[in-house]
Amino acid sequence: MTTTTFTNISLFITYVFPNITSKRITHIFESLRIGQVSHTEFYDRLDRNGKKYYSVHIHFTHWYDNVAARNFQARVCDPNQEARLVYDDPWYWIVNKSATSKKCKALQEAIALLEDINEINNKKRQLEEELANLNDTLSDALRL
Repeated sequence: MTTTTFTNISLFITYVFPNITSKRITHIFESLRIGQVSHTEFYDRLDRNGKKYYSVHIHFTHWYDNVAARNFQARVCDPNQEARLVYDDPWYWIVNKSATSKKCKALQEAIALLEDINEINNKKRQLEEELANLNDTLSDALRL
């Protein structure tokens, strides 16, 4: 098993039966001492036979710092392993690390870069104005 830094990642469950609610998912993750769920996002899906199911993103306020949570997160983050969470024996979910976590982080980094670029462009304009003023002052001084 690969070692992983313990972080506040979000999770994704590809297939959730339609009788499962947000409240139930929250209860399961909290009762298993994995983490405190901040919110879930349900996406309606249809299988090949037209039967409804959900895909669900699970976002956490924080993960609990215990052996079970650390082991579960390590398994979720290891691409060579399948992370299963038994929620009602024998029923289980296959749980993956949410790609939206990476997308959100990348978006935040891109926004920060754009803000830096805007700040640099503003500083550039300011320096160009100062240079123009200095050129005008020098031109005036040379005419005297």
